[in-house]
Amino acid sequence: MNLVKAFSAEDNHAALEAEAKLILDEIALSEYNQEPMTVSDVMSLTHIASSATLHRKLSDLLNGGHIEFIFKDNNRRTKYVHLTSSSTSYYKQLSSLFKKAKA
Repeated sequence: MNLVKAFSAEDNHAALEAEAKLILDEIALSEYNQEPMTVSDVMSLTHIASSATLHRKLSDLLNGGHIEFIFKDNNRRTKYVHLTSSSTSYYKQLSSLFKKAKA
């Protein structure tokens, strides 16, 4: 666990508030399962926070370069939420640390 803490302290994800980290974790998990989340899906995560807080944290994640919104095909009504390359790299490194710690 100390290894994970040391890794997290060096990364810009460490500055995120708890709710934002939980939202980012949900987005990462959905991408891992190849089931991308929409903005509506994120807004339904009321077990994490209220709708107003979810909206604010989603904006914080977007403005912080942790996520991006993507439209699929010609459908401009549905925004899909994806990790940016830096967030994807963060989760890959974190996964690698857990594998090393387990071994």
